[in-house]
Amino acid sequence: MKKIALILALLAANQSLHAAQSPAIVLERYLDAETTVVIHLRVEGLLFEPTWAALRGVLPDSEEMPAETPVQPWIDALARSGVREIFGILSLTDASLDIRQVPVFFVVPAGSGAPVDEKLLGETLQAAMPGGVLRRIGENWVFAQEAHLDYVATLQPAPRPELDAAFAVVDPQAQLRVAWIPSAAFRKALRELMPELPRELGGGSGAALSGLVWAGASVRLAPEARLQGVIQSTDPAGAQAAAELLANLRREIGKEPDVQESFPAFEALTARLMPTVEGSRLIAQFDQKTILEMLGSLAPMLGEARQSARKVACMNNLKQIGLALMMYANDNKDQLPPESGAAGLRLIIPYLGAATQVLVCPAAAQTPAVAGAELTEANVSYAYLGGLSLKELKDPGTVPLAFDKPGNHDGFAQVVFADGHVATIQGAFATGAALIEHLSTVHNYPPELRAALLEKVKLLPDRPD
Repeated sequence: MKKIALILALLAANQSLHAAQSPAIVLERYLDAETTVVIHLRVEGLLFEPTWAALRGVLPDSEEMPAETPVQPWIDALARSGVREIFGILSLTDASLDIRQVPVFFVVPAGSGAPVDEKLLGETLQAAMPGGVLRRIGENWVFAQEAHLDYVATLQPAPRPELDAAFAVVDPQAQLRVAWIPSAAFRKALRELMPELPRELGGGSGAALSGLVWAGASVRLAPEARLQGVIQSTDPAGAQAAAELLANLRREIGKEPDVQESFPAFEALTARLMPTVEGSRLIAQFDQKTILEMLGSLAPMLGEARQSARKVACMNNLKQIGLALMMYANDNKDQLPPESGAAGLRLIIPYLGAATQVLVCPAAAQTPAVAGAELTEANVSYAYLGGLSLKELKDPGTVPLAFDKPGNHDGFAQVVFADGHVATIQGAFATGAALIEHLSTVHNYPPELRAALLEKVKLLPDRPD
């Protein structure tokens, strides 16, 4: 019994020692002279749900966001694997990686909690970085691409005390901490490459950038969100120069016509983001109320951006539908699928590469058909007018083949025409017939074409008119 008690005491002491060790000591085997960014995620007890619920209350289209954050199951899996904390390290030294790969690896301290379930840990990390490999290097677990693991195993460690300095000035209880620790060589190269700042940044000496020594940031999620950031400069004059650089950058961005048009709250929001100068440091911190207020001011812009993205995606869908219809006609003597609606679009699925998701507008309520299932109107957001013959159309650039079902968008509908081009038609069209009447007026359809198209609209299944 005495031996068991002694072993348990030693294990407890080992964990206590680890908890007291600084990140620079825990990671000393994995830090080199060109380590640039270190991220510390505290997994134990990490809950995203309260912050997620608060975000859903202020962001646009929050009803489309899942009720629970998709990140939480991943965090829970890490915790079940025995992980209490994990570090992400980015170094600019490794030249073995393809330029398209980010030189980052993850370190899981082996002595930070319960024994690690290697299989579960590897599977969980691979969900975030497909193709990564988990390997024991030194005392701890390391996860990275195979080529990067070879580098980590042979890297030349270098003392990086600035890591502890960057973490020490931010919230020690935060669930996420980030340190930017540029090397002396990096700062020297910055001075040589940019002795003077460009006019867009206000001009002047480049020392405002090269004089930055390190930066730390923290994110606390519970019980309430809190953000904090600190930038360390070489001296008070350097900190003041960095603050003026940020002010100049903010002013120049605010002058851009696109920013003024699409982001009218830019001036007020960025004024709240500006850090204060305290000695040789720039400091910014925000509580949950301030964060939610700032996100609320962004809501209109975010909503417009989302709508714009949906519009572009919808247009691309119709382009692909138009191309598939042309390919079908090419194989069928210029005849398009005879039936209107989903029954007709079903015939072009082979030309879409079975990608039925292009038949669903991202702004609509329909859902893509499951592979192998029969296509129905519930899987289609576009109204297709069947039975046209391309060779009989005198002006194909004015004749619609498919268009948004009413209700996909507010204030406009998108149409793919018989020559393959897609156009956005402004107007609120409550019915397919209303859209055809509008196009008939704009393009001066012959009476027989107008009548034929209106007749095809009547044949559309599940038509709202």
